Amino acid sequence: PEEFVYEQSTEQAYYFFLTATIDGVGLASEDWVGAFNGETCVGSRSWNLDYCNNGVCDVPVMGDDGYDWTAGYMEAGGTPSFKIFDASEDTYYEAVASEDVQWQTTQLFMIDNLNVVPDCNGDLAGDAYEDDCGTCDADPANDCVDYTIALDGVDLISFHALPENTSVNNIFGGLTSPINQNPGILGEGMSTIYDEGTQDWFGALTAIEPTDGYWVIIDDLDTLDIQGIHTEISTVYNLHEHTNLISYPFLGAPIVETIPDSAQGFIDAILGEGAAAMNTSDGWVGGLLNLSGTEGYWFITNEEVSFSYNPPVEGAARKDSPIRSVPMEFAFRQSTEQAFYFVENATIDGEPIEKEDLIIAYNGDVRVGSRYWYGETTDVPAMGTDGSDAYAGYCSAGDKISFKVLDASSGDLIDMVADGETIWNNNEFSIINLSNRVIPEEISFSFAYPNPFNPVTMISFAVPSEVEVHVAIHD
Repeated sequence: PEEFVYEQSTEQAYYFFLTATIDGVGLASEDWVGAFNGETCVGSRSWNLDYCNNGVCDVPVMGDDGYDWTAGYMEAGGTPSFKIFDASEDTYYEAVASEDVQWQTTQLFMIDNLNVVPDCNGDLAGDAYEDDCGTCDADPANDCVDYTIALDGVDLISFHALPENTSVNNIFGGLTSPINQNPGILGEGMSTIYDEGTQDWFGALTAIEPTDGYWVIIDDLDTLDIQGIHTEISTVYNLHEHTNLISYPFLGAPIVETIPDSAQGFIDAILGEGAAAMNTSDGWVGGLLNLSGTEGYWFITNEEVSFSYNPPVEGAARKDSPIRSVPMEFAFRQSTEQAFYFVENATIDGEPIEKEDLIIAYNGDVRVGSRYWYGETTDVPAMGTDGSDAYAGYCSAGDKISFKVLDASSGDLIDMVADGETIWNNNEFSIINLSNRVIPEEISFSFAYPNPFNPVTMISFAVPSEVEVHVAIHD
């Protein structure tokens, strides 16, 4: 057959197939089997069993021996593909071997079967496949998927696939029956809440958008089971200046790869549920390394920007998150209100803290966030109050956050002094450095700097304990 012509090489291997079939029916003596490296035929054999010992034929598979006529032929470690030529139909079919065997020169490989497999429409070697919803076709744009989103009470989520009916009740109705979780859904600038008395939803949020993110608040642990069509790969996200609550349309990928380079400069930070990333001149820093198709994100932008995400690179792995679980005594409650403090450096007595040391954020004496030190810039969350008793003492706008470090080597909880902005505001972030507060042994008073003849001067003093200080100026 014309497509099965190849050149002899000094590098060759042979693949023996105990049976070769088309939809389970053995080949006729006029049929052929061809071997390919990509689109290049590298060997073929007429499947006349009368000319093969004991009815088992071998397919020669040629390798690249350096000559021009074998360019593109097999190389060590590559896996050939196979086609079957049906002479009665004058048709070439893609065939599937029962085992994938890597090519090595001068080797003989025994394989059980080579078969032309019909697709879900019954077409031999067809491209159609059945998706999770039972639809059989070859169009990935309308693929239906089943997936589950786990909820633990306060969750920032999004949807990489949605059903045709995107009403709030169709998406979140499972949280109201058989057990009513009293769900509340908060989007960007709109919300909805379920009322058990009227068994209805109230609020301006009536339908779920594939490009948006949502806070979901429920009473207890639960799951959302979603069946729907993937968000279009080319979906454009139009972000306005400052805060945007959006989704991610794929299963997952690293931030640096999936956000186009042309858009990254417009994004100052990305805030997820309890984790964040900040865009710096040295690249992205913080604990949020990957975006996920079931999580929502606040994108903080410095001006308007529109972009479509880059699809994940096939086979590429996500980056391992540096975030670790903290001990229960230093845990905190996730809130829909949160800010992040990116700690660039942290020292105790002038020495850098270790990765086993824990940074803890406080509002007064209430613990509002904690994070193990990464060994580099670390995003420490600080949770805000939503007005409920569960968040009593948590942060409100204008509160000043303080920090402590649990020194793993000594077990001591050490007060830290922050260099940088620590005033709390929802969905804001800042860069700080931490050092331990050294308590002086005696009262000391430093010289004025710069000298007092300047319009502004600074006078530093230190006291060994908390005392009332009276400052008097003598003219």
